[in-house]
Amino acid sequence: ELGKFPLYTEQGLVFDSKVSGAQVTFSGNKLTGTLTGGRFKMNDEKWSAVDTATFYGLGLTYKANEKFSAGAGYYYASNKADMKAVTLTNTDKAYNAESAKIWDLGMTYNFNNTLRLSGAYAHNSEGDVDGKFKKAYNFELAYKTAVPANKGSFGIYAAYRYLGQAATFAPTYDGVMYGTKGWEVGTQYVFAKNILGTVRYFNGKEIANDGNDNKVSRIFGRVEFFFW
Repeated sequence: ELGKFPLYTEQGLVFDSKVSGAQVTFSGNKLTGTLTGGRFKMNDEKWSAVDTATFYGLGLTYKANEKFSAGAGYYYASNKADMKAVTLTNTDKAYNAESAKIWDLGMTYNFNNTLRLSGAYAHNSEGDVDGKFKKAYNFELAYKTAVPANKGSFGIYAAYRYLGQAATFAPTYDGVMYGTKGWEVGTQYVFAKNILGTVRYFNGKEIANDGNDNKVSRIFGRVEFFFW
């Protein structure tokens, strides 16, 4: 595949955005892999001082059965001109490295058709910053899933999320903010066929200011209309 295409890493912890370049997907009976190479416009996301970066990634997903699946990946981005000068969000810490090298691991377990538990961890091996900024993780318990085609379907979840400033490129979450940690709860409901409503609430604090107890919170709401 060539062009501009979406890339979603394990549970969206590291990356949920678009890359311009090439992508190859291979799959077997239980193992699926995606190899990506190209360019990523980072200043559209969280690394606000960085323009377009060279990007490479390899993601693997293993589905043992209907109950258990696991994923792992390695993702690299580099912009020698800009990345060293990045000051991490909510802190005066300079990243001071020419690249980011992030690996991630994740697992999901389905107890039954309605209840599932998932968790993921990511770590950046580069950057001249405190280790608490170089990690990210997510734990989530979810009940049911809202399906846009099914009126009245819904899903609810509770999660603890930690998004270190140097450990993710473009995370998928709408509640937790970049550079914060804390609890998030949310729900989705299908009001009518192809009309999906979402509400999320996050409460936590900034990672960079643990000692100052700098609390943060956010409410996120959205209504989506699907056409197909």
